[in-house]
Amino acid sequence: QQGASAEQAMQRVEITGSSIKRIAKEGALPVQVLTAADIKQSGAASATELIQMQPSMQGFVPAASSVNGGGAGVTTAALHSLPSKYTLVLLDGQRMAPSALGSSQGGGYAVNIESIPLEAVERVEILADGASALYGSDAIGGVVNFILKKNLTKGEVFATYGQPRKS
Repeated sequence: QQGASAEQAMQRVEITGSSIKRIAKEGALPVQVLTAADIKQSGAASATELIQMQPSMQGFVPAASSVNGGGAGVTTAALHSLPSKYTLVLLDGQRMAPSALGSSQGGGYAVNIESIPLEAVERVEILADGASALYGSDAIGGVVNFILKKNLTKGEVFATYGQPRKS
């Protein structure tokens, strides 16, 4: 009799895990998109300048500390002041090969965003929330995806010149 009454008392079973109930208003994680117009309006001269001027980027390796700190010019992206190794950088949705960072740059491996020519970038998508469930532990801080222009047939060359002055 106890088994029969227990079966009658249990009316509904809900299984959780990969099928977690969500409310209707909850959707995909917010992605910040920097279009070609936004990139041009920013006045950035390189992918490093563009990414590192974003408010959510903190704790990255800037060019100045990389060169002077023995980092061979490697610049990185870092979301939410986490080390650069926790921000995943993609190129057209594909992972890029990381560069080793010295202990003065936080250690580990991170993508050198200085190697991405800004003139070839169509847009940049930044997922500032953690995405480790999708991409793994290197996306704890978030993801930066550079989308390149397709069928580009023209070329552009830029140069800078600096000359020290006597003081």
